Amino acid sequence: MKKIFYFLILILLVSCNFKSNTNRKKDSQSSEVVTKDEKVDEYLKTRDADIDTLQKLQKLQKPRGMQWPPINDTLSELENKALLDLEGKLKTILKNSNFSNRGEINLETLFRFENFGRLDGLVFKEDSLKVFYTSKKLFLAYFQEKKMDHLNDLTPKDLEEIFQSTYLSDAALKNFSWFKQSSNNSIVVYGMVGLPYQIVGPWLPDRIYSLVIKDDYIYMGEKRLGKKIYEIPKCRQIWDSLAAGDLLSEYAWNKYSECYQEEIKHDPQFESLQKQFNWIINYLENTINLSN
Repeated sequence: MKKIFYFLILILLVSCNFKSNTNRKKDSQSSEVVTKDEKVDEYLKTRDADIDTLQKLQKLQKPRGMQWPPINDTLSELENKALLDLEGKLKTILKNSNFSNRGEINLETLFRFENFGRLDGLVFKEDSLKVFYTSKKLFLAYFQEKKMDHLNDLTPKDLEEIFQSTYLSDAALKNFSWFKQSSNNSIVVYGMVGLPYQIVGPWLPDRIYSLVIKDDYIYMGEKRLGKKIYEIPKCRQIWDSLAAGDLLSEYAWNKYSECYQEEIKHDPQFESLQKQFNWIINYLENTINLSN
């Protein structure tokens, strides 16, 4: 059975390498006329083909009675090669962005298990700031089913889903405060105070997120709060009055966070949050040196 499995892998690899080499020849012949949109289309087709191929190979070595086939060393090696190839394509697509050639591919895996399906783009860390960037077309392709093409008018729910899809694999994200800014040079900025969570409760937000839309690119930043949020008594009272049982806890959780959305902008601690937002936004917009 193992011989058959590895023989099939060889066939698939030869097929993939032939297609890849053919594409490279086409690229070398017409590199000057290939548009950015065509490069994005090529990336998406290659990604989907890689996912399909790996899934077929995974099913071939599925032991009887096992629901989730294990990822052996051979499959893992094939996945790593595919991810590196996709990363190279992303760096070509994003070469004219603020962070040309920086970072690694944001996709954690091409197997349809846990951590699958993050937003396509590149990500890197700069001290305590985790920076992600992508193109508008890649962004819109990812959220096509959600019809999230209103980039100048994103909602708090949109922001929760965007940041969750970019940075989180095993948790939901709750918005505690958000804002939007627009500038004269067509730059749109969003900010959010949030908390990744798996269980609802009167928890306090511990991170800030920023999203900057500039030219043909989208930049994001995630950072843990430099100064912890302290609890607002009015919001705690709302939680205590509503969280009487499990059936009401989700409702209480939503009302608790909505209270912060209303109150924190008028609270003295918001000044500290605004400074942290500005620091991230300046970095994303201008690629400033963090030592300054």
